[in-house]
Amino acid sequence: MSDPDAPVMRHKDGTSKPSYNHQSAVDGTYGVTTAVRTTQASDKAEDLLDVVDASNENTEGRHESVSADSGFCDYDVLENVEQRPEEFYVPDKGFEKAKKNPEEKNKYGGEDFPKDDGGNRSCPAGKPMKHMGQVTGSGGKTVEKYEGTACEGCAKKSKCTTAEVRTLSVDAREPLRDKMREKLMSEKGREIYMKRQGLVEPTHGDDQKNRGWIQHHLRGLAKATAEFTLIRIAANLGKIIKYRPDEMLAWSPT
Repeated sequence: MSDPDAPVMRHKDGTSKPSYNHQSAVDGTYGVTTAVRTTQASDKAEDLLDVVDASNENTEGRHESVSADSGFCDYDVLENVEQRPEEFYVPDKGFEKAKKNPEEKNKYGGEDFPKDDGGNRSCPAGKPMKHMGQVTGSGGKTVEKYEGTACEGCAKKSKCTTAEVRTLSVDAREPLRDKMREKLMSEKGREIYMKRQGLVEPTHGDDQKNRGWIQHHLRGLAKATAEFTLIRIAANLGKIIKYRPDEMLAWSPT
């Protein structure tokens, strides 16, 4: 509470405390940290490309593929990565739910209203959804509106909506999300994304569990950023010693 720069954030364990959010980009071969960022907010989708650009700059190259968790995905990111040279593997927040059987859910989500090849949508009960047209949402983005046609008396209504009729709003860029989901569910995509949990997560776990760095010793955003950078540099030196001991210990005879 003595650091006015540290906003209160909610943690995975359910607690809320003054915190900074540290982000890392990690090399897929040796686990070396290639870029870091410290922010005063939870992960945002727009943070992803900033970290990737910093990593490209630091490594003086272009990464072949990039994987990140669902906190870094939204339609704007999916739209932007289409123009990037890297191959991105980033699930949306509904990706895991989409893989579940709709009948096993307590509530139907947007992913449970499938669209056929002709662009027509149906509800979880198999009844057609009426297309109500397009509207322009915030930021000038197009949203498709749908409405249920057989909600009254439907046996599945309790899991669908408490209103008289189920309505559905779908971002017109949904094909980009579907394309990413298809890529993640491919054999190559699953293999690449599975590696992520053994790359980025262990670096922060090592900081906390093995090195005992569970809180900042310095106050203020600038100093907290520098402290995290030093922690990552120390970890990188350990990687270099492990994989490049000859270069690290090189000496010239006199």
